[in-house]
Amino acid sequence: SAYVNPFYQNGRTYIAVSGLTNDVQIYELANNTLALRSNFTPDAYHIYASDPGDSTLGSISVHPLGKYLYTFSNEDPVASTPNTSNIWDISDVTRPVKVGSFAVSDLLSGNQISSGVFGGSDLMALPLNNQGFAIYDVSVPARPVLIEHVPVYPTPTAGDYTTGVNAAYW
Repeated sequence: SAYVNPFYQNGRTYIAVSGLTNDVQIYELANNTLALRSNFTPDAYHIYASDPGDSTLGSISVHPLGKYLYTFSNEDPVASTPNTSNIWDISDVTRPVKVGSFAVSDLLSGNQISSGVFGGSDLMALPLNNQGFAIYDVSVPARPVLIEHVPVYPTPTAGDYTTGVNAAYW
């Protein structure tokens, strides 16, 4: 799956894309033409211990201010590695810079994070599949703070990313 996030900066339209490879591409859209402005490999993708040939970036989200990009990796079902999401300053789209990270510590092994969805510029809802969703305060975009984790099933199942909250809309 590819994740596509349009965003705006200084009167210009950009599109961030991930999921085709372990890279993130940022394109500028002008005069009905896409021009590649950056292509970078964030360290928020995971190579699975169970299958080193299977690696995945997961999803991305762009903060409503258009200056921060969040990368979300998928949890390793075998190694039970922590799920770390990274934050990139993209105010210069040609030179993204990692400015922070946060752990989604209560995510069970084998589950995935879908793209975060923003409510204004202060809140982000993060779908956690059969574990429900989490709400983060992103009023300081480089330092998200968990407000609440809302479960949807009484007993979530590790490795089950086919049920539960797979997307959010604000």
